[in-house]
Amino acid sequence: MQQWNKGYTLIELCVVISILSILLVLINIQHKTINMDYFEFISSFHFKQSEALANAERVISEEYNYEFNKQGNINHAQTFHFDNGKSIVVELGGGSIVVKE
Repeated sequence: MQQWNKGYTLIELCVVISILSILLVLINIQHKTINMDYFEFISSFHFKQSEALANAERVISEEYNYEFNKQGNINHAQTFHFDNGKSIVVELGGGSIVVKE
């Protein structure tokens, strides 16, 4: 009876899986660093707005140069551009933001 030696060894499979996992980790790290300023801005914006509403006082963001009044409204409309190609438009009135790709 003949015995066929088909397939891969366990070591070959482990090497391929480890290479793929290293590549996936590197891609994920690069993706997070590119978008960090963008997500940081959105988080900071919403936090400052909720802080103004909760405390009923004027809140200023020194880092991004905007301010909210006691009602949570923004002081002036602005557009912020980020390295990942996205832009955020801050609208007057309710202080809502629109993301443009």
